[in-house]
Amino acid sequence: MTLVHKTLTKHTQIICSNERFVIVAVGHLLIVNVYMPCVGTENRFLIYQEIIEILEFWLDKHPDKQVNIGGDFNVNLGDSNDCLQMPS
Repeated sequence: MTLVHKTLTKHTQIICSNERFVIVAVGHLLIVNVYMPCVGTENRFLIYQEIIEILEFWLDKHPDKQVNIGGDFNVNLGDSNDCLQMPS
């Protein structure tokens, strides 16, 4: 969920939303709230890749905006995980 104070509504626009993320513009700021798939999700790596590609598309369309990304990335940074590995 992304909440924006009512005093900012005239400066707020939903850029894109789906079941895995929402991108909201508030003035010169893009707020990205993501929910990445958890361990055990079928095709987890492909879902990660698709989400990142879509986010990249929208961020490229708004190069003049500052970006704040948060949410639930569903990774354990202490474990080796294919979603954390860079593709070769």
